Amino acid sequence: WLVLMIARKYVTATTLLVVAATPYFVKVRPYAWCRAVLRHSRHYFECCEIYAPPAAAHDDGDADSEASSSSSSDPRKPFLLCVAPHGVFCIGYVQLAIDESFSDVRFLMARVLYSAPFFNFFMLRLAGTFGCATADEMRCRMEAGENLALVPGGFHEATLHSHEVDRVYLKTRKGFVKYALRYGYDLIPVWCDGESATYRNVWQGAWNLRLMLNDWHVPGVVPFGAWFCPILPSPKAQLRITVGDTIKLPEIPNPSDADISYWHQQYVQAMLKLQANGAAKKLEMW
Repeated sequence: WLVLMIARKYVTATTLLVVAATPYFVKVRPYAWCRAVLRHSRHYFECCEIYAPPAAAHDDGDADSEASSSSSSDPRKPFLLCVAPHGVFCIGYVQLAIDESFSDVRFLMARVLYSAPFFNFFMLRLAGTFGCATADEMRCRMEAGENLALVPGGFHEATLHSHEVDRVYLKTRKGFVKYALRYGYDLIPVWCDGESATYRNVWQGAWNLRLMLNDWHVPGVVPFGAWFCPILPSPKAQLRITVGDTIKLPEIPNPSDADISYWHQQYVQAMLKLQANGAAKKLEMW
């Protein structure tokens, strides 16, 4: 904007400023018709399907029984959908967010995207199912008992994106497990098979530098999608989004490192099982 002003491009600069400021001054409530329109975006792809386990009645047995996996979450407990892989622009994640089956779930995203004016206006205000994936907001929403979703791999996983293999960034991502234990949330793993086919990450390599940039919330991916408009995903992608069995966690107000590591491993194993059942591509875990 400043460069445009210096160059005396006043009309362009003013237009840009108005577009950027509009989401912060124009209050737009979420519209059902907008969500319906967004749901039709799945027809853009050769295939886009969501598979979820059938609903099962809650077991009213002994509440002190050992935590275990089940085909459905305890209706009295909130849950956290943990989605992988990130891909370039989280196409599978967005498809979940606009699906009516998950209308009671708040989908969390990076602050950079959450604060982007254009994205903020059309996705947050009109679709109305998103939130910011900061520690403070997660604590606030978990204290309120909201059902949440996030992509644990974040920007780092986007940077590692490859068209040839599935890559996830999970080895050191344990914060979401800590919060789930602290606030009594169940974890539900979700695998987006075909996410790697939505874009090509043109630049492969220099991982240490690019992952370091991610630590400063700077994206390190160079995407190329559809041949007719590279910023759009490839329409040839076949997305099959599988919602796994619920991992029932105990509520531990002050979880130890051992508690966090144990339940993190349970999530990783469940995610690996989903990937193995649906994907033909090799999986790399970072």
